[in-house]
Amino acid sequence: MKKYLPIKFYQKREITDDRLTNAGGSKDDPSWVLHGESLEERAGLLSTGIDDIIKTIEIKPDKYDYIPSIIAVELDENAVAKTHRNSIKEIFNQERDKNNVIGFNNENELLIKVDSVNDATKIKRKLNNSIRYAKGISAITNIAAYQPIIENTENSKDRKIIKVSLFNYFDYSLNQAVKSAFHDLCKENNIISKEVFYTNDLIIFRLENVESNEQYLKLEEFPAIEYIIPMPQFKISNQEIKQSIDIELEKPKPDKEYPVVGILDGGIEQTQQLSEWIIGSNNSYPDELLDKSHGTFIGGIVTYGDSLEGKIITGVNGCKIFDAAVFPDTNKENITEDELIENIRENIKSHPEIKIWNMSLGYECMEADSDNFSAFAMVLDDIQQQYNIIICKSAGNCSNFLSNRPTGRITIPAESIASLVVGSVGNDGTPSVFSRKGFGPANIHKPDLVSFGGNMIKVGEKYIMDGVKSFATNGSFVENLGTSFAAPRLATLLAGLDFKIAEEFDPLLLKALAIHSAKYPDTKLSQIDRVQLMGYGIPDTVENILYNSDYEITLIQSDRITKGSFMEILEFPYPESLIDQHGFYYGDVTVTLVTSPVLFAGNGAEYCLSDIDVKFGTFDEIKQLKITQGRRNEYGPDGFENLLMPDNYGRRFINADFDNPFTRERTLLKYGKKYQPVKKWHFNLGELTPANKVKYLTAPKKWGLRLTGLYRDFAETRAVIDGEQLFQDFCLIITIKDPNQEKMVYNEVAHLLESRSFIHNDITLRDSIQTQVRI
Repeated sequence: MKKYLPIKFYQKREITDDRLTNAGGSKDDPSWVLHGESLEERAGLLSTGIDDIIKTIEIKPDKYDYIPSIIAVELDENAVAKTHRNSIKEIFNQERDKNNVIGFNNENELLIKVDSVNDATKIKRKLNNSIRYAKGISAITNIAAYQPIIENTENSKDRKIIKVSLFNYFDYSLNQAVKSAFHDLCKENNIISKEVFYTNDLIIFRLENVESNEQYLKLEEFPAIEYIIPMPQFKISNQEIKQSIDIELEKPKPDKEYPVVGILDGGIEQTQQLSEWIIGSNNSYPDELLDKSHGTFIGGIVTYGDSLEGKIITGVNGCKIFDAAVFPDTNKENITEDELIENIRENIKSHPEIKIWNMSLGYECMEADSDNFSAFAMVLDDIQQQYNIIICKSAGNCSNFLSNRPTGRITIPAESIASLVVGSVGNDGTPSVFSRKGFGPANIHKPDLVSFGGNMIKVGEKYIMDGVKSFATNGSFVENLGTSFAAPRLATLLAGLDFKIAEEFDPLLLKALAIHSAKYPDTKLSQIDRVQLMGYGIPDTVENILYNSDYEITLIQSDRITKGSFMEILEFPYPESLIDQHGFYYGDVTVTLVTSPVLFAGNGAEYCLSDIDVKFGTFDEIKQLKITQGRRNEYGPDGFENLLMPDNYGRRFINADFDNPFTRERTLLKYGKKYQPVKKWHFNLGELTPANKVKYLTAPKKWGLRLTGLYRDFAETRAVIDGEQLFQDFCLIITIKDPNQEKMVYNEVAHLLESRSFIHNDITLRDSIQTQVRI
């Protein structure tokens, strides 16, 4: 199917499609609110917890009496939602303009600061007034002093460098005083202390010379400790196998421009194949302390990936590389997490012109937590937001298959929200046995995508490498495998897209285009297994992503939603030619949303503080609405049905109809209340149940699109305190396709956009179209 028509941008109509958020919420108490003896019993239990807190405050050393105590407030699973948070905060906030909630831990713990015995006594007084504070009391199952995470070790080697996190009290003067007191404590105990920068919200110290249990105990007793752990250290494993290959590789043409990828690794050797592609380097270590084998292999994939594999994977014909050697040969020089972070940040800061970076580095065994995001992942998010870049990050490798164990979870920092996290598939498209799976903390969908990173094939009782090809440091062809070598293919693809698109760099657009284009290989996996192992699949080539055929159209909306408003398009241009002989709409529809969410470090499972809810579907008529105190819009849809909901489709399609050719493309996930910065739906309207076809697809139904911004309580509270307006940038892509390849969908939708007064334009592309890779 020939693709030659450029995909399109369109804009909402400023007055017509903007809406004000209606007042919501019921004044009635939820069913879980306690009464009578049950309420009194709960209040008594919580009051006992406060008694224990008062005792800890009373025995606190006088020199630390200004440091607030932290209590962990465990919430009932029914009361975690934002709508109930005010009733809980009402118990702990003693003044209207004072917020004592400083964070969220795990998936159901509020962290509350208590400044004094007097404040704790006021909390107890409210708990004793159980009838007035019934909802807040019912929402809390336990109150206890926060217990810092302490990973002490008898191994003196692991004690050499310690990582300590202090609580952020959101008070500059108090934080400074606490940090000064901590420095003094370290000095008194012969501990070398240095504050290291991770993000503005995190307070992290690097400690050295912690060699005794007495020193550890002194640290543990400091009131502001969040956690004490050994400072993580890194290693890279690399197993190359020599290959005898005869491939003719092109050198860069002097008069031609190419995309650029920055490679954060252990250095790239100036081999005969790569030397002319390297546009610059910045080494954090001298050459004699570098092992360039891993970085050189990655450099070869970025530059010659398609040619080396003998197939078109990205469609990018040549890519320049920047060599950022941030990682030493760990057989000669150790590197800790804080040092690696500093090296990464410095390289990216020094080269703002490079927008796509590959980072195939991470911990081999430290799996992402199910609730809490790692500090390293939050650093990667912070760097990408600050410098407006994309980091392509490998998902991590797992050796469990060697002992017949299931694949482990992605490793730190692959749970980074802003990074494009990449898993691996073998040459046949099946998930690589070593490729780590999702999900990330708080069920964040990671990996995002997969590409070719090789596989291990079991023959008898042994495994044989079926790897991917690149170069050794001496320029010879070698074979290797790992998610490390899948990620650079995505970096190349994104750089190729950015190079072709003659628009301002937009990380959300590039990520959305890659994810939107992705499809699953022909593997018999359930939908949930596919997403855990392969994210949203294998992306298409640059040319196929940027162009449509006559029978389809791709519409892109890049915009911003501010708190207090939502977007509702009630004249969405769904092609009227896609109505069958029975009077039902039909079509193949893909919807992808990528957002830049509000993030707040150190907030447990609620690190991601915002979400955008998407509804796309049909309705009967646009009706006039009466303006009331709770309703702020003059008109709206009558009977809007969201066709993104899996419940509308036949059960056999949603589960695993492997004989259906559409199975490898279908993506119908129920995101529910989970805050996901990336969402995708791919569905065929012909798969609705017969009853739902009649109800929702009978012409002349109208089509609508609604985007609503959602924010957690912590984000809203901090925004009020800081005087900020909450907003979310997003990129939404919708493709509508005639599965029969008969109707001229592209032209029809373009005319509908025009006739319905949408501002729209073709995506602006460079005139010089790169030729396809010669295989």
